[in-house]
Amino acid sequence: MWSLFTGAVGVAATALFLSGQFLGLGLGGMERLAVYTIVVWAAVLGVATVVSRQPTATIR
Repeated sequence: MWSLFTGAVGVAATALFLSGQFLGLGLGGMERLAVYTIVVWAAVLGVATVVSRQPTATIR
């Protein structure tokens, strides 16, 4: 669900950016919205992976 959401936001922001509709964010703000969704997605995926890891063996 998270991937679909960030993907949809990124695609919509890219389409709006390319069409010149900046939604009051300005050129740089819309560009950041289009690009940072990938960075946020990767960060959340990394944290979720680290948190959900189960130890597979106990070192004695």
